[in-house]
Amino acid sequence: FEWSGCSDNMAYGVAFSKVFVDAREQGRTKHNKTRCQMNLHNNEAGRRAVEDNMRVECKCHGVSGSCELRTCWKAMSAFSVIGHVLKEKFDGATEVKPSQTNELIPLSSQFKPHTDQDLIYMES
Repeated sequence: FEWSGCSDNMAYGVAFSKVFVDAREQGRTKHNKTRCQMNLHNNEAGRRAVEDNMRVECKCHGVSGSCELRTCWKAMSAFSVIGHVLKEKFDGATEVKPSQTNELIPLSSQFKPHTDQDLIYMES
């Protein structure tokens, strides 16, 4: 098969969302720094969810559908699919607190450390 076609421009979408969505977190005061860290982490986890759930679409070319040549490209999953993935992440989110080194760590040692793909939260 030939890797071609018009893939969804993931790099542009990620860059645009960093400027548009993350902009609100820029310039937050030190008082809100941990909440800012949490929001930026969750924004990145959302972008990763979209990227990790890209699907491959293909189209066959040839006489009478013989599929002599197949062209494939990456496409974003349906919004509902990404929503379902994020809902599952939300249901399994880890409660965090700031550490002495200003990293966000699980509130309890019973919680697993979060990864870049996990959602996190803090109680107000």
